[in-house]
Amino acid sequence: EVEDEIASLNTDLGDLKLVVRSGKACDKTDLWKVGADSATRIVIPENPSVSWDESDAATMGILLTLKSQGKAGWPNNGYVAVQCCLGRNVNYMQELYDKTFILSGERLGRIMVQSVQDQGLCSVFNQIIGFSGDEFYIAPAEELGVVGKSFEELPFWFPITVPLGVINGDGNYQVNPEKSYRVQAEDAVILLADDDDAVQPVDAVEPFFDYHIWSSQRSAASFQEANPNDGETVKALICNFNDRNFGCAILFALDEMAGPGSEVEIFCSLDEQELQEILLNAQRRQERNFENIKVTKVHVTPAKATTSMYRLKELPLDSFDQIFILADASQGVDRADEQTVAMVLQMQSILKDRDPEKDFQPMVEICTNTAQEQLSEIGIQNMINTTLLVSKALAMVAISSTNHGVLSDLLSTDGNNLDIMDLQDYLAVGEELPKVLTFAEATAIVARAAQQVLIGWSLDGDFEVNPKNKLSLNGQLHRAGLFLSVRKHRSFIQATMVCRRSSCRH
Repeated sequence: EVEDEIASLNTDLGDLKLVVRSGKACDKTDLWKVGADSATRIVIPENPSVSWDESDAATMGILLTLKSQGKAGWPNNGYVAVQCCLGRNVNYMQELYDKTFILSGERLGRIMVQSVQDQGLCSVFNQIIGFSGDEFYIAPAEELGVVGKSFEELPFWFPITVPLGVINGDGNYQVNPEKSYRVQAEDAVILLADDDDAVQPVDAVEPFFDYHIWSSQRSAASFQEANPNDGETVKALICNFNDRNFGCAILFALDEMAGPGSEVEIFCSLDEQELQEILLNAQRRQERNFENIKVTKVHVTPAKATTSMYRLKELPLDSFDQIFILADASQGVDRADEQTVAMVLQMQSILKDRDPEKDFQPMVEICTNTAQEQLSEIGIQNMINTTLLVSKALAMVAISSTNHGVLSDLLSTDGNNLDIMDLQDYLAVGEELPKVLTFAEATAIVARAAQQVLIGWSLDGDFEVNPKNKLSLNGQLHRAGLFLSVRKHRSFIQATMVCRRSSCRH
């Protein structure tokens, strides 16, 4: 059955040899039959057919079985890459078995809310998470020749890569450390690079861009976001909400990022009592209640009628600031995408009749590339394949433990944020944005004003991550952004709060 399903998806396995075996994943005999003892990697994804709690419980059982085999546990010479459904279980799973590298997709709810505010963020995540673009690499600081250099000046010694952080001698990941941090001899540097050939020792006597001379000739600056969208009171709509998708994660992200008095309406096939029970259990699970948002109305409709025009016309679509359309994959991914595309088309048509001037850009969860192509054809930009994104992240961790340190930081609820910002917000008082500038100078502008790492910019609206020629002049800068930042939008109090630096155990 599994082999047939993989074949039906037209999966290109390349040189991968795939062998499918059935059995109980928590049974040591069945695990031994598939070589769990001699494997270099064991990957444990979630079980989407059960609740998140049940899936995590089953994963913990598998980890206990692996841990109990022999003195060191299985695999004998490798590690386990695990998908954890609930963020609160990550630390417990890590403590349960020290050969485990764990990723939680719970942060995807925040990414979806951010993507509504920052157009293009989804495409950036798709570039970073996967194997088609730049990837994360590490190299010993001594081999690179950067021992003693501050993290502030480090980007100007690497012309074709972007330094993201370091792994210290104790194995702790420090993504986006303090600018004053000086690289130690026992450190390894984390780099965003096109491939491992780009990770080369610094052989120049001088940096390719002299940041110290540049900054000494200019006034000091401090990052001030001109139009912060965190803390705004919003009205949002969530469609196809259920207890197994990212509906609850979106609600918690909205509660964190929106202002007091924000309202949420839900359009789903659940009855209202069942929905309220899901919301109550979610708040108990997180050990916190919604403070800034309130679910003001639930639009209940039969599952077969969620795409009906007359049902959707009952929604005050023109009154919502943010619309989230989630995938209902209970009947399969193809059926989910058919419903999603139909719902988007109907909503787009309704809004054109009601308010032709209103820009309709919902956050849409998709399951296949076909849906992405169809929605792109009608101008929808904010799309995310959550299953594929988490799967690619899990595969990256299985390939290299380096990816775990960075991805767990980006996907955790207390790590760094990937933000899209205007370069204008980093200029000194009275300073004008250059008409043309290089990526190196843009990096300098950001480094002078904030503890953030510039990893890319937009050219005519298309985002480019890690430009390979950082001294090439760009005269068509649309927005410069994409930052790994410790600034985390925690509150609505007129300023962004600063969260602690991330330190992930290697």
